[in-house]
Amino acid sequence: GIIMVIALLTIPGAISRQHLRGLPSIMAGSAVLGSIFVTVGLIVSYMLDVPSGATIILTAAIFFFLSTLYSRWDSRNYCRKAILDLKAVWFGSMLPSDRLN
Repeated sequence: GIIMVIALLTIPGAISRQHLRGLPSIMAGSAVLGSIFVTVGLIVSYMLDVPSGATIILTAAIFFFLSTLYSRWDSRNYCRKAILDLKAVWFGSMLPSDRLN
């Protein structure tokens, strides 16, 4: 029981922190995510006839893993786009046609 409580306190907050800014939005996101994890975990545990606590935490862990993968993928794409924009600005202003105008 205590593991489930600790996991439900930390995992939704960690996911919210990855994607949201500001304490009020992180807190609201954590509450919504916690509710989603519990609902999905209870439904899955009912359908598979397995213990609900472990299913809820497994659901939260899967969401955390997927969120982390998305966050890293998104930050890499953001960095690539930023680098391409910097190259376009830097080398675009160095073109001879720009210097003539």
